[in-house]
Amino acid sequence: MVEAEKVLEILKRVRHDLGNHLQVISGYLDLGYLDEIRNYIDEVTRYMQYEKWLFASAEPEIALYLYYQMLRGEELGAVIRYKDIKVHDLRIIEKTDEPYATISGWCGKLNHKDDAVFEVVLVQKGKEVEMRIKTGTDEITRVLKE
Repeated sequence: MVEAEKVLEILKRVRHDLGNHLQVISGYLDLGYLDEIRNYIDEVTRYMQYEKWLFASAEPEIALYLYYQMLRGEELGAVIRYKDIKVHDLRIIEKTDEPYATISGWCGKLNHKDDAVFEVVLVQKGKEVEMRIKTGTDEITRVLKE
């Protein structure tokens, strides 16, 4: 089970992000930039739809863990996007802090901003999880074992 500290950290982060979004919208409103407000709200809405997909794509404990990994990635300037999630044993990915551990090692080697987007696929087969991470033209596959 995900610890209460992590849940609290996630809630604090979500509240902080909401405050930031409201500040951006307020700034655009003060300047009369209605088109920018619409575009920004569309962008935030797309992100929220992605979060909804993530929460529906895995068991609650796994979805929360992967969401926490996304938030940690953002602190590195990395955008983590899960493309497929077929994991039922959280322990396999949690014990090695994946996919964050691999992505954080990769972040220092990136030269341009486009590479900050990491597409992650997690597929469990028995007691192993195949993890594929792609950024730009680079891709890595790792097999995580119980």
